[in-house]
This record gives sequence, structure tokens and C-alpha cells, in this order.
Amino acid sequence: MKFLPKSPGEWWQLARRMGRFYSSARVPRGLKIAVVALCALYFLLPTDLLLDRFPLLGRLDDLTAIALIHLGAVVWAQHQYRLDEPERSPASLQADPAVTTTVDVPGRST
Repeated sequence: MKFLPKSPGEWWQLARRMGRFYSSARVPRGLKIAVVALCALYFLLPTDLLLDRFPLLGRLDDLTAIALIHLGAVVWAQHQYRLDEPERSPASLQADPAVTTTVDVPGRST
């Protein structure tokens, strides 16, 4: 499980990534809703890996599954939607001189 955080700093980084996952405009709203719905479904279904008859272990099983669902979604979305890069508005892209747009016009050479 190479994606599991090992130090307190990595756990804090994961919490920040999860916040970016839910607040980012790059991640589709449907994906965010699907992750929350999947977690709620697992929490509410009576079928678990450990039975809820055992008070602490049953809930710990639910919390672990929910954490792993979020971890998988956040890691996947981080790579898919580049959540570590800062979001830039279209207005800031136009004002930035480092961002250039070139258009190839047929028949013209530069």
C-alpha cells in the first residue's frame, strides 16, 4: 500500500488533497457525488467485512473502508485532473506574458 501516508506530514498533505478534491472545479461534480454516495452506501448497508455486532470493530471496519474509498478517489483524481497544480482563471491566463497562443494560418509563413 504505497499510497498510505507514513508520517504526520503526509497525513496532513492527504487531508489538504482531499479538500482540493472537493473544492476543485477541475473534478466533475458527478465524481464527487459518486464518492460520497459510495461511502454512504457502504456505511448504511448491513453487509460488512466485520459485523456491526462488535461495537468498536464493526465501526472501525466502516471507517477504514470509507477512508480507503476516499484515498483511492483522491489519488486517482490527483493524477487525472492535476490537482497539485494551481488553478488559474482565464483572465489571469490572458494577462500572463508567459502564456502565448499561436495560430497557424494556411498559406502564411512566419
